[in-house]
Amino acid sequence: MEITWKTRSHNPEYIGGLINGAGQVNFGIAIPSFDSVLIGLNPNSVAPGLTSVPADARPSIVEANITHLAFDLMVGLGSAGVFLMVWYFVVLLGRRHLPQSPWFYRVASLAGIGSYIAIECGWTTTEVGRQPWIVYNLMRVADAVTSAPASFVWIMLSALLVVYVLIALIFVNVLLGLAARWRHEDERELVRAPEEGAPYGPRPELASDGSVSPMGPLP
Repeated sequence: MEITWKTRSHNPEYIGGLINGAGQVNFGIAIPSFDSVLIGLNPNSVAPGLTSVPADARPSIVEANITHLAFDLMVGLGSAGVFLMVWYFVVLLGRRHLPQSPWFYRVASLAGIGSYIAIECGWTTTEVGRQPWIVYNLMRVADAVTSAPASFVWIMLSALLVVYVLIALIFVNVLLGLAARWRHEDERELVRAPEEGAPYGPRPELASDGSVSPMGPLP
């Protein structure tokens, strides 16, 4: 995950950045010796470099950069999620109520999307970073390529995409239907605040004249 060219101690940790064929890192923010500290809790710990592996058994420069950036984005999004969690619990435990800042809810609304991006970045780190191997020192990617015709691969990929698009459409349609139904129920219950008593609990039925009818007997 780290764009380290030569094996060395006191290896810096780069946030962002792109390595070139000469081993120089451009556009990155270097934290001195931090990569060595992460490896062995000591700045004298030795970090293996890309050149310690034969050129035909390690990722290319492009693959190394993709792996590094995907890993940095994954860690950054995960750190943002931890920050959001700490913010929530500090307010909840310190003030005994939910966060009131609109910025908290703006960030929280993006957390779901961020989590999916972080997952995809993790897969990218794994799959690109292990190139050119399927199983290290046992099977290369070139040896694991299917012998099936290209047309068969495209047909299966297209079928998979169609299935996932249908699932997404059904999911969105169900959510919109539920939202419309709940909004209609809330509009009918203006005489009483929705979800009063127990959150998401049973709601009283409305009589035809708009009054609240008593709840039926418990089972």
